[in-house]
Amino acid sequence: PKVHNGHEYVDLGLSVKWATCNVGANKPEEYGDYFAWGEVAPKSDYSEDNYKWGYIEYIYDEDGVPLARQLICIKYNSAVDDILEKEDDAASVNWGEDWRMPTWEEITEMFDNCVWEIISIFLWNGVKGYKVTSKKSGYTNNSIFLPAAGYRFESSLLYDGNEGYYWSSSLYTDDVSPYPTGVSPDSYSLNFYENFVDRYNRGDYRVAGHSVRPVCP
Repeated sequence: PKVHNGHEYVDLGLSVKWATCNVGANKPEEYGDYFAWGEVAPKSDYSEDNYKWGYIEYIYDEDGVPLARQLICIKYNSAVDDILEKEDDAASVNWGEDWRMPTWEEITEMFDNCVWEIISIFLWNGVKGYKVTSKKSGYTNNSIFLPAAGYRFESSLLYDGNEGYYWSSSLYTDDVSPYPTGVSPDSYSLNFYENFVDRYNRGDYRVAGHSVRPVCP
């Protein structure tokens, strides 16, 4: 691997270079830190009540009885501001220079142009995850490892060792009609499980703590 601003990366022959480690990790097999989407520091509780870019609004019936609660997003709440700004990008803030979180298009590019070895048969230093190897001519010996770090919600770490959840920098803007504000509280995420990678993910709840794998030019 080569080094950019103190962090190693691998050239998969794609439009961006992919880091070898998650933010907060020093080795490919380490889980690293978890971030709510649009936040730049890990925390002990990943919930609606402490999400930086939203607040809870209650929906009441005609008698004033609360029926439901929903997250109202105060930033990144339209198709206009649908990509994280540098100051809200966990990769940019923590690693500096040209490092940033990948867009959903860049994650899709990696999916389309790499071989994904399934989690159930692959271990890296005793840690489950996916080995992602380039299919591009001249780059087929180049690969990265994505550990199955699970995700954090509220104070719990869930599905670690079996599943992986990696944020993109892209807001989920499709099919938002069920939400009264017209904005989905989700952001695109690359998710993988024990036997498949979820390429066509609908988006994940942005208050949850996911892994971040940076890219650079």
